[in-house]
Amino acid sequence: SGSLHPRLEADRIGLVGHSRGGGVVILAAARDSRIRAVVTWASIASFFRYSDRAIDEWRRTGKLDVPNSRTGQMLHLDRSVLEDFEANRAAYDILAACRSIKAPCLFLHGAQDEAVDAGDADRLLDACGAAEKRREIVDATGHTFGAAHPWVGPTPAWERVVKASEEWLLRAMI
Repeated sequence: SGSLHPRLEADRIGLVGHSRGGGVVILAAARDSRIRAVVTWASIASFFRYSDRAIDEWRRTGKLDVPNSRTGQMLHLDRSVLEDFEANRAAYDILAACRSIKAPCLFLHGAQDEAVDAGDADRLLDACGAAEKRREIVDATGHTFGAAHPWVGPTPAWERVVKASEEWLLRAMI
C-alpha cells in the first residue's frame, strides 16, 4: 500500500467520531480488527437516550422532534429509527462494543458540554477493553469545543482536542 506519511500505511485505520459519531466509531472498532486507534469527541455512551414518555410519543406520532441545544434547529427522527433501535438493541450497545475493543482509545469531552453529559466519557473509559485508554475532560468548553457554524476559526479548546487526537493517532498507528 502507498505511504500517506513516512511512517503510516493505508491499511492502518484510525477513527475519530463526534457525539453520535463517537458511538458509531466505537461500534465499528469493535467489529473490525484493522482499526488501530479510536478517538471520540463528546461521544454518547448510549443510543438509548430518550425517556419512556418521549418513546411513547415517538411511537404514537411516528416521529421524534429533537432540538439542537446549540442552534435551536429541530431535528426529526422517523419511527423507523426507533424500530431499528428496538429490533437491533444488542448491535447498538455502545458500552458492550467498547468492552471488546483492543485498539487504543482516547475519549475527549468538554467539561461544560450542553448536549452530552461529560459522565459519558467516564462510562466509556470504564467499559473500554483496550489496554491503552485515556479520558480527557477539556475545561471551560462545551459540545463543539468552541467551534461554531459557520466556521470562524479555531478556539484554544478546539486546538487542544485536535492536537491530542493527532498525537494519539500517530502514536497508535506507527
